[in-house]
Amino acid sequence: GPTAVDLATHAARSGVVAEPCRARPVLDVACGQGFGSHLMVTRWGAASVHAVDVSAAALAQARALFDRPEITWLEMDAGHLDAAAPGEPFDLIVSFETIEHLHDPAAFLRSLKALVKPGGTIVVSCPNDHWYYGPGRSKNVWHRHTYTFEEFRTLAEGILGPATSYLVGSTAGGFANTPLADGGGPRRRDLGG
Repeated sequence: GPTAVDLATHAARSGVVAEPCRARPVLDVACGQGFGSHLMVTRWGAASVHAVDVSAAALAQARALFDRPEITWLEMDAGHLDAAAPGEPFDLIVSFETIEHLHDPAAFLRSLKALVKPGGTIVVSCPNDHWYYGPGRSKNVWHRHTYTFEEFRTLAEGILGPATSYLVGSTAGGFANTPLADGGGPRRRDLGG
């Protein structure tokens, strides 16, 4: 199961959607064991969450740990999202640390764009393997792609359009997300569709 550090990191990462998810239907793609989906409903007031993951084992654990009437668990490959399965488009789509695992990340982003309501929000994240592993070290063997910030921005904005803010994760004093300073001062940009 997840360690305390894993949960703290996931909670901090999920915390960036605390306000946008309030009273809204949410799609959580690659939900894993469901901790983030649970937080969105119980702490941040999401109206509902459709929680998607490719792993039947992870979803079984999610149901055992975090099942609630507001959460619908769906077994589905993030790389081949079925737009009909979740039903209506979503006000908010969240997908943390997913894009780097997928064979066709551009198709994944196009799927998210097709599933969000007009004026809705898409929040995606990916790790910076170049920072995490450092020069000369092995990358995560499960990551099909590694991204610098600029590579990620180019890919995401090329499909989703200009973002409204970017946050950069930090392990200083635990794990937190801070606005990315760009140029002379902070410029908030939420990756949104």
